[in-house]
Formats: sequence, structure tokens, C-alpha cells
Amino acid sequence: MWLLVLVAILSSPVRLESDASEYVDCLELNHFYGAKGEHVFDQVIFYAIDPATRKLQVRGWCIVEDRDVLNRRPVKSAGGIYRVDWIETNNRVNRTITSRMYRESWTQIDPERENKTVLPEGLRIGLISPPKKERVAE
Repeated sequence: MWLLVLVAILSSPVRLESDASEYVDCLELNHFYGAKGEHVFDQVIFYAIDPATRKLQVRGWCIVEDRDVLNRRPVKSAGGIYRVDWIETNNRVNRTITSRMYRESWTQIDPERENKTVLPEGLRIGLISPPKKERVAE
């Protein structure tokens, strides 16, 4: 009996509270390699063009995981728009980030960390924050 209840709970889909969709100026799929040439991780970096310098500045990033819910690899639509979709299960938010510009890189220097030397993380525009959940007074 308890086994059936556990299976029902674990197999139920994640209930999402909201959607967070936005456009960025560039998506980058970065393949990061260590000093010995070993693959360490893949990440997607989201950029905005700085109006003053006309250079790309990091807005955010996410690690690519090759699981269905967390795939996060950019895909190109028929209209030429690149798109990254994933579900943030901790915030219960369905994220969609799109861009017309896309690039892919293979590096031994992390572009996201390198960008922190130009623009500290606290000064980044950032991605849309999920809506705050209101607490109901009891």
C-alpha cells in the first residue's frame, strides 16, 4: 500500500507556479576544459550588449545537464531564434530564454568568470527573478 502511495507521489509532475520568459542579446554554449584537456562542464551564458561599450556583458549562466528536465542546450527554431528552456524545480518556474545571436565555444578559461573582472557579478543586469510567493497569514 505504502509503495503505491510513494510511486504516485514520485511520478506526479512538478506543479509550476509561473513562467519566466525573456530575450537576451546573445546565447553562448561554452564547453570548458581543464588544464590537461579534459572536459569539465558545459554551460550556457546569457549576454546583454552594454550600450556604452557595445560589448557583451554576462547577465547570467546555467550548467547544462543532459537530463530531460534540465537539458538546457540551446536549440534553433525554424524562425532562426535560439532558445533555452528548463524548469527550475526549486522555484517552480518554467524558464524560456531566447536570442537571435548564438555562439559556441571550447575554452580553458571560463568566459563567465572572466567577465567578472570587467563587470562584477553584483552589477550585472541579471535574469528575471521568479515572482515572490506570498505568505498567507494564519
